[in-house]
Amino acid sequence: SLYALMSIGLVVAGRWVVANWRSLINIRARRISHFKLLSPLGKGGMGEVYKALDLNTREFVAIKLLHPEIMKDTQNRKRLTNEGRLLASFSHPNVVRVFELGETGREMFIAMEYLSGGTLQEFLEKNHPIEPARLLVLLREIAGGLAAIHREKIVHRDLKPGNLMLDEQGQVRIMDFGLSKSPLVTTMTSLGTVLGTLGYVAPEQITGAGVDHRVDIFSFGVVMFVMATNKAPFSGENEMALIHAIFNYTPPDVRDIRTDLPEGYSEMVRRCLQKDPADRYPDMAAILGALETL
Repeated sequence: SLYALMSIGLVVAGRWVVANWRSLINIRARRISHFKLLSPLGKGGMGEVYKALDLNTREFVAIKLLHPEIMKDTQNRKRLTNEGRLLASFSHPNVVRVFELGETGREMFIAMEYLSGGTLQEFLEKNHPIEPARLLVLLREIAGGLAAIHREKIVHRDLKPGNLMLDEQGQVRIMDFGLSKSPLVTTMTSLGTVLGTLGYVAPEQITGAGVDHRVDIFSFGVVMFVMATNKAPFSGENEMALIHAIFNYTPPDVRDIRTDLPEGYSEMVRRCLQKDPADRYPDMAAILGALETL
């Protein structure tokens, strides 16, 4: 009868609730270590980011839950652990503070400072074109943060506007270090990372040949181009076309697109984007010096 069916349905539903009460509670008040997850902030190839409450300090933090696929790779895990420890003891005004790197059960997480200013990508979408004086301030902040990271022998490997946060004062902070292993194409695209990330990558990062701090100098050149023009210097209809462009295409002169930029801006971009790392600036200190002369 209908009543019998309803009774069975209620019993089955009741059993499901009993069996799954943990996950039901966890969805509403999920905890990772001593952090209570509050709301999602975003998700990418590396994992998901949540706004969270540190139950010890009662302060808001950002928690990144790392993608299990990335953590399966022992090299990634080792590098992340080493760099996480280093960054936790590291303080620079243009680098996101890392408070803790931890593991609970199957999940590895990074706890870092919560910044409410959004990403540079979002800022660019709302404020393009960024006037030259403001643009140069932002670029000096990025370069200063990168120089500090490089002094600690850390290569970022994934520099792009989506990994550059703004704090409440509008100052840039760099986040998301050193996670994409080479060859980048196989790891990151298998995790569904957008083509945008690939468009910031140096040729040697794609082949996996001799990756050092100069891959970040190439990416910095792409950031300079994108922030000035709101266009990508390299593009393609698919991954192979984009990779071909990175290896073979010379982007247009930035000052042909933005005539209000200072002289020397185009030359900086051109030098950063050299295919051969030996033809780029040797380090971020040289880039900071060049930015000061603009």
